[in-house]
Amino acid sequence: MLITFEGTEGSGKSTQAKKLCEYLQGINIECVLTKEPGGTEIGQKCREMLLNTKNKNLNPQAEMLLFFVDRAQHIQDVIQPGLDEGKVVIVDRYYDSTMAYQHFARGQSLDMISSLVEFTNSPTPDLTFYIDVPVEAGLNSANFRNASKGIGKTEGRFDTEKLSFHKKVKSGYEYIFNYHKHRNIEKINGCQSIDGVFNDIVATVAPIFQGYEIENEKTMRPQV
Repeated sequence: MLITFEGTEGSGKSTQAKKLCEYLQGINIECVLTKEPGGTEIGQKCREMLLNTKNKNLNPQAEMLLFFVDRAQHIQDVIQPGLDEGKVVIVDRYYDSTMAYQHFARGQSLDMISSLVEFTNSPTPDLTFYIDVPVEAGLNSANFRNASKGIGKTEGRFDTEKLSFHKKVKSGYEYIFNYHKHRNIEKINGCQSIDGVFNDIVATVAPIFQGYEIENEKTMRPQV
C-alpha cells in the first residue's frame, strides 16, 4: 500500500508521516518511511541542488527534471521494492507536489509532467493525506524549523519564494483535492495541534487496517 503526504511549506506533513509509520509499526505492520526529494543516495544529491538557496538561478526546466531524476531512482530503489514486499510505503511528498509546484506555480506543461509521471512508472497512491494550512502560517513554521535546525541556507530555497508563488502552490493542491474525486485524497485541517491532526489521520487509516493486529498475532504465535 502506498500512502503519500502532501501540503505547502510548513504544513507539518513530515511530522505526521513519521507518526503514522510509528503507529503502523506499533500494530505489527511493516512500514517504509521515505521522502522526496532525497529518498536515495542519488536523490540526496538532487535534493542538495534543488533546495540550496545558493542555486537561485536554477533553470525551471532543470528544476523539474531534477525532481523526476530523484523520483525515478526513488521508485526503483525504495518505493517499488517496498510495495513488492507487501509493506506499507509512506512518502513525504510525491507527484501531487510535482503538479502543485511545477505546473501551478512554475507554469510547466501539464502534458510534459503527465508524460514524465508515466515515463518513470510512478505507482498511483492508494491514499493521500493533504495537510491544509494557511500559506502564511506554514511559511512561519517552515522558517522557524529551518532556523532551529540550521538548515535555512541548505534547504530553504523554496521557502524564500515570494508569497504569490506559495499561494499558487496552495491553489494547485486545492484543485487536485477538488477535481480528482476518483482518487482517495483526505484533506486534513492542519491548524489543529499535532495530536489533533494525527487523530484525524488515524480515524482514516484505522478501518483500513482493522483486524490486522489480531491476524498478525495469530501468525506470530508459536505452534504447539
